[in-house]
Amino acid sequence: RHIGNTGSGRKEVIRRASPLIIALVTALPPSYAQEPATANNKQLEALLSPAKPLARLALAVGVEHYSIKWKNPGDHSPAGVPNAISDADNILRALKSDGFSETRRLADPESVEQIKRAVEILAKTAKLSSEPAVIVFYFAGHGFELNSTPYLVPATADGEQLPQSSLKFDWIVQQLRPANRGIAIFFLDICRDTMPNSNGRSRTGELAQDDQAVLFATQRGSVATSSLNNEQTSPYAKAILEGLAVDEVSLQGIFDNVETTVHGDTDFQKPKHEVGPGSIPSGFFFRPRKPQRDAQLKEWKKVIEAGAARGCVYRYMSKNPDTAYTRHAWLLLGDDFTNGLE
Repeated sequence: RHIGNTGSGRKEVIRRASPLIIALVTALPPSYAQEPATANNKQLEALLSPAKPLARLALAVGVEHYSIKWKNPGDHSPAGVPNAISDADNILRALKSDGFSETRRLADPESVEQIKRAVEILAKTAKLSSEPAVIVFYFAGHGFELNSTPYLVPATADGEQLPQSSLKFDWIVQQLRPANRGIAIFFLDICRDTMPNSNGRSRTGELAQDDQAVLFATQRGSVATSSLNNEQTSPYAKAILEGLAVDEVSLQGIFDNVETTVHGDTDFQKPKHEVGPGSIPSGFFFRPRKPQRDAQLKEWKKVIEAGAARGCVYRYMSKNPDTAYTRHAWLLLGDDFTNGLE
């Protein structure tokens, strides 16, 4: 992966449905809605029944075979990135077993345009502009940072014009930004060493946006290894796969495991995560089981029984971006959701 030298709601429990619940039931599809004039037990039961699950989609990019041209090849590290494609394939395989119905693979993209097309297709398929969704983007290959901005390097980048022929990670972040909640998770198995012509200025604000979380393979200014002791996977990908294979592990748990395991195995590589405003949603699980589902239902019941105040619904979605009730919460918030809440 090394690239050259380079607001709280009402507290009282209601005994009848609030106007907001009645409005939702009126707007729900026929399979949900009952008579809209009054809220009855069947209507409340609909809100407490599992909704249509959110779409889970993933794109994994592996760039293993590079043909970068340098004026002075001896000044730069070898071009190849062992295991990049197989790591991407293994990540997709694990995500499929975790309920990701739409997975896409991109091996050895030669240009920025190829990566952009794959990302645009993913965003369009997920309907990010109109529905909440769960997105995973994984990239294994060369990378670097310029002025604290990560860049992803395609297979035939121009070594003498590296920033111009590489893709700013910021662009991907913006394309895969959920407009209606859900979550976008980025795994980047790249180096983060700094280009010599960086101006030394740091970014202002977080790289990740709302409802996004990024886990880098290493800290800023450092390199990442694609193999340790001749293993057929990178230490970073190996740790992710271990987390994805375990039931009932939260996203925070996976991040913690990767950060601890990779640093312990390599002694030099320190994975680092960044989250958009707020913290990692504690209620997100790749493989939830009955205890997590029961806890999510219990929390959702409290929201409904408290009158489904908008602040309560918003907080539920912030903590639980992918549960059996997230779609109900999204419908409750309606069109005003994207404007945020005070």
